[in-house]
Amino acid sequence: MGNKDSYAKGIMLHQWVETVDWDNLKADFVVLRVGQTSYPNYSTSDYVDTKYAEFVQAAKDHGLPVLAWYELYPKIYGDTSWPVDDYNRWYAREQDMSMTVIDRMLATRPYWHGMVVSVNPGVYNATTKTFDTSPLWVSRSLRRVMDLVKAAYNKKVWPEFANGIIDNKNWDTQGMLELDSQNWDMCAWDYTKSSNQFVTGALDLYALAYPEEHMPMYLMPDRTGCLWRVKTVTWSGAKTKAGATIALPVYLYYGSKDSLYKTIGFTASAPTQPVPGDDTPETPGAGDSVNIDLAETNALLTRIAVAVEKIAGVLK
Repeated sequence: MGNKDSYAKGIMLHQWVETVDWDNLKADFVVLRVGQTSYPNYSTSDYVDTKYAEFVQAAKDHGLPVLAWYELYPKIYGDTSWPVDDYNRWYAREQDMSMTVIDRMLATRPYWHGMVVSVNPGVYNATTKTFDTSPLWVSRSLRRVMDLVKAAYNKKVWPEFANGIIDNKNWDTQGMLELDSQNWDMCAWDYTKSSNQFVTGALDLYALAYPEEHMPMYLMPDRTGCLWRVKTVTWSGAKTKAGATIALPVYLYYGSKDSLYKTIGFTASAPTQPVPGDDTPETPGAGDSVNIDLAETNALLTRIAVAVEKIAGVLK
């Protein structure tokens, strides 16, 4: 599947990371947790990531695109006694337990470029090798959240499953998720074949060693455009509140940085580094718009023209 050296590489951050040495991070993108499915009638603030706002601003300041990461719990998402295809029984868009969290974190923060929806299928029974949510409910819940996100934000969405879920024949006896996956550019993660790496000082994701195994194919005809959470790295530049280092997931994108940026509509720009004491307006970053007041500009040009005419009269 090509040379991993050419794949785009990113790292995931979340609320259990207190500080990040952004100036010593070399990555093509960052994956930032926004939160998880909330219970109905509970405060949404209990389910959002407390560091997202800070980290998304830092990513913007350093010219890094952001993939928002959301954890979907199908067991919580609606009432599993309902007919799964009867969407009249599901919560309305305004009350949807996923969108209340997603909207709260993303609606007023337009600097993000795609979303990873990580699916937690429920409690695992080691004896039967099954989960307490049906594959059908998992499939329909994921489809609904993906459709709502795309309709609201028109962003690229990648579903993410842990290794061993989609191809679990004891649980998904009809192979429903395998068939669904043919229509996804999907994520997968599997740490079992890769040891954690420790890095002190600057973190260059291109300098890490990557395993030769590839993400599970299932029935997907092509991995191009997929994400693969392949390993973890413990970096001295990312610390918890207690000052300890923490293992962070590393993602590979099956394609080059340029192809990823094209997919998510991101135009790379130089990071903005305002000079202390300099009142020069900040250079617009990728995705920012520039507003020009033409009336004010024309008035200024008129004043300049009048002044020039006066000076010309004096010189005569």
